[in-house]
Amino acid sequence: MATITIAGAESYAPVAYIPRVYVQARPDWQSEWQWRPYVYALQASQQASPQGSYAVLAYDYGTILREDRLAFRSYWPIALNGWYVRLIIDNGWSDTLPIIWVGYVVDEEDDGGRQTFRAVGLEHFLETRIAHSWTRDGQIDRALKFNETGARGQGLIGNAYAPATPDETLTYPRSLVFGGEALWTNLDIIKYLISRALADSPMPWLLSGLDDDGSPMSNATHMLADRYEVHDLYGMTVREALDRLIDRRLGVGWRVRTTPEGYAYIEPFSLFDSDYRVGEKHILPNESLTELALDGLLDIEPRIRFSDLNRWDKVIVRGGPIYSTATWCAIPAADEYAPLKSDWPYALEQDYQNAADDDERRSERFETVYCRFRVPQDWDWTMGGHALVPTVEADGTCNFAVPGVAHWPGHVFERELPLPTNKETGLDVDREDLRRPMVFCFEPESQTYQLLDRLIVDDQEYPTPFYFSDRELAFTIRPRINHLFASLHWTPPEGATDIEPVIAYDSLYLTAMVETDARLSVQVNLHDAASRVLYIDVPDAVAWYVVPGTVIDVKGAEMEKHVGGFMRNDVARLHAIASFAAAWYGKARQTIDLTIKTLSISHPVGSLIVAASSGGYTIPIRTAVTSREWDFVHGTTRIKTGFDELRFKDLAQ
Repeated sequence: MATITIAGAESYAPVAYIPRVYVQARPDWQSEWQWRPYVYALQASQQASPQGSYAVLAYDYGTILREDRLAFRSYWPIALNGWYVRLIIDNGWSDTLPIIWVGYVVDEEDDGGRQTFRAVGLEHFLETRIAHSWTRDGQIDRALKFNETGARGQGLIGNAYAPATPDETLTYPRSLVFGGEALWTNLDIIKYLISRALADSPMPWLLSGLDDDGSPMSNATHMLADRYEVHDLYGMTVREALDRLIDRRLGVGWRVRTTPEGYAYIEPFSLFDSDYRVGEKHILPNESLTELALDGLLDIEPRIRFSDLNRWDKVIVRGGPIYSTATWCAIPAADEYAPLKSDWPYALEQDYQNAADDDERRSERFETVYCRFRVPQDWDWTMGGHALVPTVEADGTCNFAVPGVAHWPGHVFERELPLPTNKETGLDVDREDLRRPMVFCFEPESQTYQLLDRLIVDDQEYPTPFYFSDRELAFTIRPRINHLFASLHWTPPEGATDIEPVIAYDSLYLTAMVETDARLSVQVNLHDAASRVLYIDVPDAVAWYVVPGTVIDVKGAEMEKHVGGFMRNDVARLHAIASFAAAWYGKARQTIDLTIKTLSISHPVGSLIVAASSGGYTIPIRTAVTSREWDFVHGTTRIKTGFDELRFKDLAQ
């Protein structure tokens, strides 16, 4: 008969012969376990989430000659619905009989002589508890997100609160709730769910892999403690929330494990066979790495699935747009700035000047006269010889010396600048706001540059707001009356108006940010051929560039100009994702479906099979065990591994 050799951190001898799988039951979690000698286990399965564990039990009743009796006897049906059950095997050599499965009976089928019971794993109780919002003031019926996104997707803002001392509040001692400024990690949120949503569960729940008892934290919990994300979990079941927090597409899975002492553990595990660096994130390997050695095939039926679906020749990580900030000027000879032009018909201007009075000039018909400006369509996307659109190299470098392609239609001005505001918010939290675009002019009387929304001429205030077009690179100012900006272009006849022109409209400047047609990207070649290209989109990885010479503030007769450069560039994140994707897809990964023709407790769910070997030939597997099934009728064990396509763009957050 063939043998199986299991090598790794967790290894067990195969069970060669099992005379009986014992079934124990109890009506509630606190009671003692009772042996049910005539209840037989037919099947059982341990599964990693999102799959569910199950077991099938049977009980025969009627007038029966039991195998341990000498005479026939009548047996009545039994009640197991709503009872907890566990399966224990006699391995023939251990004084402590292994507990291989624990669950809860949920339904029964009676065909007149045999009762068949279906039991589910303890993850069933994670589906009956709902996540609510627990705050420092108590539970509220309002959906609260864990963390919030900062301005324009920059960073996170925390809202977790931890009491300073255990006695600070009797209601919520010493654990995180909503109502503070600390950031939640995924690990914090899991602890929150266990302490709040599972507080009234029939069994006590704990999180496996913590260092509370002085032992080292597990690799999987390390990774959860290193993840800061925004989560909206209100109203979800705890199990649904855990599948969000412990996501196999982020390289971490989880299962439920129980102990003889009566604790139920949520146990995360890593899906990686070695460690990787993704930006500042450290992806850690599974601690339970095993190798499967196959000697012959008489007692083993291995099925290994080889697939080219995860084989790629090139990886291209595409980020979001590159935004450029520049200064546009309506002065025709101002070559150091990008151009602006007036945008109203000459005939309409003549009608405005000939209007009966100022009331008529304020009508909607004349809204654009002296007030609307746009970027000319033949603009070459440069400012003072500096390109706004770069050529993006394969390594992610933005080369502004070689201007990229720009298509004029469809662009609009952004509503913010990539510069922090100087204003005081009055808030206790550190939330950095961004400055708004600015329109300014040169006021000839005082010989100063002034922002239009604070314009003062001869001690007279003329605050003038402006708004951007939603369809093109254009803006419109809204002065007290339009010809306030017609200085040097129109001298009103005496008595024609009560307001004299003070500013020339063609002396206006605009500093704003615009989305370009270039986007961040990084390419990595895995093989010489490039027939299969994997595209990974990370739309929130963007760059904010300020063109050299851009006016960022005006003070009296002086302009403050920027030296140029990036205020934000997320290309490092794209590099990290590209490097990780190349490392992940640079290794062959297979799934294995292995049937052992005996009952075995090797390869627990959550362990990772590195390779399978036979006769000196080794096949790389590198996938985690996600299912272990027993057929107690035929005496077989089935082990399956699996992996999910990773969410690379989220791994580097």
